[in-house]
Amino acid sequence: MAEKDLELNPEDEDPSSSGKKGIIIYALIGLLAVGAGIGGTLFFVSSGGETSDGEVAAEPVKKKAKYYPIKPPFVLNFRDGKGRQRFLQIGVSIMSREPDAIDALRAHAPLIRNNLILLFSAQEFTELQKPEGKDKLAEQTLLELQAFLQEEIESPGIEKVLFTDFVMQ
Repeated sequence: MAEKDLELNPEDEDPSSSGKKGIIIYALIGLLAVGAGIGGTLFFVSSGGETSDGEVAAEPVKKKAKYYPIKPPFVLNFRDGKGRQRFLQIGVSIMSREPDAIDALRAHAPLIRNNLILLFSAQEFTELQKPEGKDKLAEQTLLELQAFLQEEIESPGIEKVLFTDFVMQ
């Protein structure tokens, strides 16, 4: 009789319980697959641009450009090659991505104005009439300001010099 109690009778099993077990097993497998996918994605995203050597590849982050207008515009007189008195008005703006450079320009504004007035007044009127002459003057202005900032903040700090006004008579 003990043997009969230990035997399982297939007729005693509930057929609906085996179906529920199958659904639960498939649901658990599905959840594990989704969890593994999310975990793998998070692992690769958090590791960033790590190379096979274990070194992290750093992408340069480009800062926003800031513009600093040097006010008021430069107004100066100079003589042309024929001895005639000429008038020049130049509005200058500086483009930089370094806040230290703009702070240094503000702090030393009188010295910078002086240096730029000397640079502008040394130009030839006939050269400034040509687009190449204006581009050359913008390049000279950029080099002058970068040299100044290199001494002050140990970085050129300026990317571009823009002439916002340029009037000659």
